[in-house]
Amino acid sequence: MNKAELALRLAERMNIPKKQAEDFVEFFEEVVTAALVNGDEVTIAGFGTFSARTRSARMGVNPRNPSEKIQVPAVRVPKFKAGKALKDALKGDDVEKIKKAKDGLVQVSQKLGEAVYKASQPKSGPGAGGGSSAGGSPEQEHAHAGKKEDVVDAEVVDENKK
Repeated sequence: MNKAELALRLAERMNIPKKQAEDFVEFFEEVVTAALVNGDEVTIAGFGTFSARTRSARMGVNPRNPSEKIQVPAVRVPKFKAGKALKDALKGDDVEKIKKAKDGLVQVSQKLGEAVYKASQPKSGPGAGGGSSAGGSPEQEHAHAGKKEDVVDAEVVDENKK
């Protein structure tokens, strides 16, 4: 399944316009990418954890000249660790757990879809675009003030606190 197919399935499942589902997928990518760039993890309970890790520098072999050794620099790479509900769903062991995992993912998708929809709406009325540098509600501002914040049902955790 590619990005367009994912957006189409979300639109069908959530009964929302395809454009809104595409925005949701794009927003989700942006949130996860920003968290990883900042050194945070994104944990979606039951689904899994997105994180970034550093792959150490090492000696490698030049593919053009196998007898030549080259230094491969350290690099940050993305990592995904599947959660228990996702693993159980893939095993197919427990039908009830699979249903529960699917229901949980649908709820997360709906909440994120609603957040994308709200974020895509033009701001109007008094205080529109003013007051906050983050451009969100007081709860959102409070969430951004600390090192640990909730993004809908996705939890962003500072790696340094672990």
